[in-house]
Amino acid sequence: MCKIKLIDKNTDIEKLKIRQMNWDIVINGVPYYACFIDDYVHSIGGGWGANNIWCYPRNEKPSFDNLIEYQGKSPVNWGIKYEPTLTLKTKWGETRAHTNNSVIVTRNGKDFYYCHSIAKAQVILEEIDEHPLNLNAMANDHAGTQMKNEIKDYNLNEIDFDKKAIGRKIWWRSQPAVIKSFIWGSGTIAFEPEGEKNFEIPKEFGNEQFYYEGERTITTSIFDKHIWWFRD
Repeated sequence: MCKIKLIDKNTDIEKLKIRQMNWDIVINGVPYYACFIDDYVHSIGGGWGANNIWCYPRNEKPSFDNLIEYQGKSPVNWGIKYEPTLTLKTKWGETRAHTNNSVIVTRNGKDFYYCHSIAKAQVILEEIDEHPLNLNAMANDHAGTQMKNEIKDYNLNEIDFDKKAIGRKIWWRSQPAVIKSFIWGSGTIAFEPEGEKNFEIPKEFGNEQFYYEGERTITTSIFDKHIWWFRD
């Protein structure tokens, strides 16, 4: 049976088996690293089971004074920002006041994805939890060293996930592509076909004109169902 074992002032920090993770934890505006510390379980139950996850400020080395028990539900503070505003609109000589509803999914307080309603934003939060990259990466955090070396992904909860996205190989409607950038605020990625050719019209569209015919760069939501994220 697993027992509680805490870090105290007599613990030799240098001898601890610390496995650092790239979770993008921000507490009161301060960025933290998360880590597994073997044999030091501070709580049992909840989503983590026998919880040996600790965290400490990124600009410091782990010590008795700064190691904190981690019990967060998610590494990142995902939230919803709702800011309705009244604005004036003039058309054909008439001026009216109307409401603009701005609903944005935030990531650690930064605008991540624009939505048209609170209901849609709630759906997006669920889709973030179930996104292929997050599911794969969370399994990877608990995997062995060999599996970690084999799986190459950018977790939406990771530090610099947006920079790590660049260069990732994906499939777009069965066509090989490479991500060129992540766009904050819209939650979209821009990618290009692998090679010199432009994207081809998908076969399911037949001879119909399609919006990206002849285009080289496509920009679409990270939740687009036509993206397959795992391509060697």
